[in-house]
Amino acid sequence: MSTLLKLVNDVLRKAGQQEAATVVQAAAPVKQTVDFINQTRMDMFHTLETHRLIDSHILSIDQGQASYTLSGEISISSILPDSLYAEGQGTPLREVDYRHGVFRDNISVGQPRYFFRQGETITLRPVPDKNTTLQLQYLKVPASLNQDQDEIDLPVNWEPTLVLGALAMLEKFLGDNNYVQTYALYREHWTQLRAKSSKSIRPQMQSPYSYKSSGRQRNDGFSGPMSS
Repeated sequence: MSTLLKLVNDVLRKAGQQEAATVVQAAAPVKQTVDFINQTRMDMFHTLETHRLIDSHILSIDQGQASYTLSGEISISSILPDSLYAEGQGTPLREVDYRHGVFRDNISVGQPRYFFRQGETITLRPVPDKNTTLQLQYLKVPASLNQDQDEIDLPVNWEPTLVLGALAMLEKFLGDNNYVQTYALYREHWTQLRAKSSKSIRPQMQSPYSYKSSGRQRNDGFSGPMSS
């Protein structure tokens, strides 16, 4: 697993730039290279999902309270489908949208069997009839890297793809037309990683109460994070 400084220098060297002694309070083009590595890394996290980024959370459920707001690194959009289990329940809660008829019923109480997302809130139906817990799994959002020895925390075989993505953006920043070819190569590597990743992502979820769990295509204007 490489450090941020090592990958920054890999990108700088490939772009024909002078290597850096440190990334802390660095000037151009080192500062931009750090930004491009973080940008590409975050995009890879979101699109090339990995089981290492999946974590579990237990949410306390109160009798009579149907809506809950999540905080910290857990966002509503990061919750994995079919991963919400109420205590003692062998099947996951079914996700529906706000138009579903069950959510017009705010009187029925019982064991929650449905939920919907709205903003950073999840709402349960039926309304819980007792204090219980809800376990869910979510995709963690890693913090940005900014220190020399910060570890990249991607699988080692992903690092060449990360370097290509950051290099393409740096070349464009420097006005080097080679960025077109570099970006095409980055996309080729990315597609290969995506194919391998999709074979193992999203294992069938099992109830955490019966089994101990192990834990986008956009148009590319090439001005923001690269993604599928």
